[in-house]
Amino acid sequence: MMNRLVKPRRPLLWAPVASPPDIYKGLCALDGESALALRFLVLTASLSSQVTEMEWREVDLQAGVWTVPAARNPLGQDHRIPLPTQALAVLQMVPPKGSGSYVFDLGTRPQLRSMVLQKTFRRHAAGSRLHAIRPAFTGWATQHFLQSPNAIRLCLSHALQPDPIALFRKHDDMFDQRAAIMQEWADYAAPTAHEKRFFTHFRGMLP
Repeated sequence: MMNRLVKPRRPLLWAPVASPPDIYKGLCALDGESALALRFLVLTASLSSQVTEMEWREVDLQAGVWTVPAARNPLGQDHRIPLPTQALAVLQMVPPKGSGSYVFDLGTRPQLRSMVLQKTFRRHAAGSRLHAIRPAFTGWATQHFLQSPNAIRLCLSHALQPDPIALFRKHDDMFDQRAAIMQEWADYAAPTAHEKRFFTHFRGMLP
């Protein structure tokens, strides 16, 4: 009897990036606002440009919502991003600033702010690149939420697929569905309870 040929297993869609939990754990060992910004980026799978230009007036800590203005959103409209518990905890670690100030102090020029993130990430996430975080999220979300392709696309600020359901939902940003996806992603990427404990401690102090 001939031996069956075994096809090699296809790599996971997000294999090119090092394990997100390992990356996040490494970032937790770093000090400074660039490390906090990177942790927030990993937890929200946001564009680096959105994170570096994020302002405090866009954030509602009580509601757990970050509203990215249309000018910085690829969809060309204001976009609500649900913030998982861990991301809210990271924001509580950022030194307080005025409501119109950038959340993360990374410099004044946009290009330099982005370079600071890239440099910090390359230095402490060996073998990975910052732009691979979002594909990592896409691969993970596709495996765990296969029946929610449009919710996944909205998590990434991508346009909805042109199908009847998408057209029906064009006025629905699927916020609750996205919130569940992002919380599960954060629980996967940041499995330690540190941020959860931190946020629980400070939540009662919010106005």
